[in-house]
Amino acid sequence: MLSMAGFGGTLLKSKDLLRGPTARLLARGAFPAGSTIDGEDFQFAQLRDTGANRVTFESCDFKYAYFQRAYFVDCEFRDCDFTGARFDNSTIRGEKTNLEGCKLDYVAAWRTILPNELVLRNLPGEANVKRLAAQSLRRNAESIGDSDAAKAFAAEEMLATDEHYFKAARGVESYYNLHYPGVLNRVQYGFKYATHHVSGVIWGHGESPLRLLFWSSCALVSLSALLVPAITSIGTKEPFTVDPIGAMGDALFFAAVTFLGLSYDLQPQSLYTRSLTVMLGGLGYFTLGLLVASAYRRLAR
Repeated sequence: MLSMAGFGGTLLKSKDLLRGPTARLLARGAFPAGSTIDGEDFQFAQLRDTGANRVTFESCDFKYAYFQRAYFVDCEFRDCDFTGARFDNSTIRGEKTNLEGCKLDYVAAWRTILPNELVLRNLPGEANVKRLAAQSLRRNAESIGDSDAAKAFAAEEMLATDEHYFKAARGVESYYNLHYPGVLNRVQYGFKYATHHVSGVIWGHGESPLRLLFWSSCALVSLSALLVPAITSIGTKEPFTVDPIGAMGDALFFAAVTFLGLSYDLQPQSLYTRSLTVMLGGLGYFTLGLLVASAYRRLAR
């Protein structure tokens, strides 16, 4: 058990932190270096300007604790409960840092340096809780300019959101059956799952512009193939070839310049080719818009 020598021998809760000289000791104290703290209750504690070096926390309860300007170096947290804990302008770092078996449900952080690989391995298992934790940790990574961590947490957030929508649409598990009852919720979350899943496949929710270019290229080639049977109905100063290979090449050329919005002297004559031309032009603008959005998301970090 912790002797709490660095904190005046008293463990204070949030209701006690506003009065008495020991409040300053807790708010601006340090855990004894190299010590082991086993089974202590830090629920609702406000740990301000607190430091710890090579301290091991065993089965400690940090539920709803508030860490502000806290600094933990080479500390091990084993089977600790951080449910609802908040970290503000704090640091947890070091080669020996460990979060083995810790519970991170509803944890929130802002401008805090965290051991992101360890945090990722200890995210909650439930989809609805995991997506909220990953969302908060993504924003924290963005607040300190850690783009790699932000991307990793965003990927976890999107996967958890996909799973959450899918389970809500099925309504089989007791939690989802209780919180999302009825046919209307089944349909609503089924639609959310479908659109969210398609967004992930097409452009990785804005994280994968190369995937977007791949699917746009596939759509471009497919629409070009649809143009081949009617390629001779597109007016031009010089007639198109009619052999299959030449016709496909001409169709690809026509589709590409339409997709890119370039000027040309080709004029579709039939309703069929005009419809495909409109689809190609729309696809080009749609792809350009998504590429700009993806670039903005990356630069904003």
